[in-house]
Amino acid sequence: MTRLLCFLLIISSQVLRAQTPTVLPSPDNRIVVLGEATLNLPADRVVLTVNLTARDSLTVQRAYEKHKRLEASLVQFLKQAALPDSAVRYQLFNVRQEMDFDGRRQRPGGYLTNQVVTITLTNVRQYADFLVKLIGAGFTSVSAQFRASKADEFQGKLLENAVAVARRKAEAIAKASSRRIKRVSKVMDTEETDPVFDRQIIPFATGQLNEQAVTSFDNLTADLTNIPQTIRLAAQVKVVFELE
Repeated sequence: MTRLLCFLLIISSQVLRAQTPTVLPSPDNRIVVLGEATLNLPADRVVLTVNLTARDSLTVQRAYEKHKRLEASLVQFLKQAALPDSAVRYQLFNVRQEMDFDGRRQRPGGYLTNQVVTITLTNVRQYADFLVKLIGAGFTSVSAQFRASKADEFQGKLLENAVAVARRKAEAIAKASSRRIKRVSKVMDTEETDPVFDRQIIPFATGQLNEQAVTSFDNLTADLTNIPQTIRLAAQVKVVFELE
């Protein structure tokens, strides 16, 4: 019985120790700085986003049948283009009922379907010809963006660089104040959460890790696809340093 009580006391103390929250240093003994970093990677892919939509004013079944014909037409087009299955991604089919407004009154209208399909081209020079054929086949709601195939591999490196920049800032501030950095207390993004990668195309970016197509004109030719493009990755973190 005595051994059991001792065992329970040891376990309880360990659980309480594990549940004790991390206490940040007082504001008088810490420095909070932002660190930014960027990397330029070759843009070696083009991602096209195709929006499939169908509408019918009578029934949802008719709208669905129209959508299925549109979907079958796209599948046939992709087969003729000889794209691998891995190059095509799609979201689930959605349908909603539209509402008509007559003055202050609202009444049910027709039915609208929607489905998003993304197509990745690994050869940038195929883009223009592929897009022309895609639109010629009747798929006119299309957008395209450059992508770098190795972007995910450099996310960790980007964060490391951002934290290193923050450390250099903090050391300069501490030195100017006749203080020294003791350790890193916390790393977060500027939204007070753990660092999260959110890749967007500038200038529409809202996240802290952004992608931007950058043009190089070193080898300008008559064909724009011969101009190498790069994706600029950018990250920003907030780092809390404890002072000695």
